[in-house]
Amino acid sequence: MNHIKSPVTLYFILGCCILLNACSSVISPKKTTGLAQLAVWKLQSEREAKKPSASKEKYTGAHDQVNGFLSSLSPEIKSLAEQPTGTVDLTAARLSPEPTASVTTFLNSSAGPSPASVTGTTDVVKAILDWAYAKAKENRKASADALLKKLDELKWKEWNDVHN
Repeated sequence: MNHIKSPVTLYFILGCCILLNACSSVISPKKTTGLAQLAVWKLQSEREAKKPSASKEKYTGAHDQVNGFLSSLSPEIKSLAEQPTGTVDLTAARLSPEPTASVTTFLNSSAGPSPASVTGTTDVVKAILDWAYAKAKENRKASADALLKKLDELKWKEWNDVHN
């Protein structure tokens, strides 16, 4: 086995490794199932909130839970952007039970078709995956900034902004 004899070569190799890691994204498309779920919930909630039978109380509860969860991810994303490696876990398993329960309660509370039958959910999921694949090619800072912007886009609107 050959040993590296020059400290310059060693530093060059280490520098390349650090650079390669620093250029990697904080987003892994394989870890975006939760992000897709959040996007579907937003679409469904805005459609359901427009119905006369929609519950302001239940919408507001889900709104607060989802937006709180999304906001809680910011420190982790900002921290990961500073690290040489690692990706944000945005899998469906990462979604905490409180937002999930609140969203389910709201979506099931209004009369009409089942939330699962809402058209457009496939397009929303595809758009999230396409976005994740594109951002996975960016450097850590740019991908973290893009992810923070995406999380802001997924935050639910206030009741008066969606209920007709």
